[in-house]
Amino acid sequence: MLQELQHYLRHRPIVPFAVTSDKLPTVRPMTITSLGDRLYTHTDRSSRKMTALRENPAFSFYVTDDQGFLRFVHGRTVFRDEPSLRAALFEAEPILHQHYKSSSDQEFEVLELEVERIDWYEDDGSLNGWKNPEVQG
Repeated sequence: MLQELQHYLRHRPIVPFAVTSDKLPTVRPMTITSLGDRLYTHTDRSSRKMTALRENPAFSFYVTDDQGFLRFVHGRTVFRDEPSLRAALFEAEPILHQHYKSSSDQEFEVLELEVERIDWYEDDGSLNGWKNPEVQG
């Protein structure tokens, strides 16, 4: 299921990314990047998203599959600061070059997305889902 998700995200990498702070949801466009078998995103350290994710690391977003159906993705963010990961993400995401000088710029935060589950509606309207056996949640 995660490989399918990575396939969909290669074609549609910008998603409506939802976080919750003080019990109020915030939805912002975010770019999701696959590096190896993991998903990452990035944002400015001083952004409202970061404030919300520090309070509550849970996230949700949806992506459209190849048939036009929505896949709802839920999980938790993990803050990552390894120089090699920052460099790989900086190289993979040209948009970062527009806002930051280098991968060592401490103004942007790297977030690993631990996908806990993916939900979708079947043709008959029933809800189906997948839980990631590698993630506690």
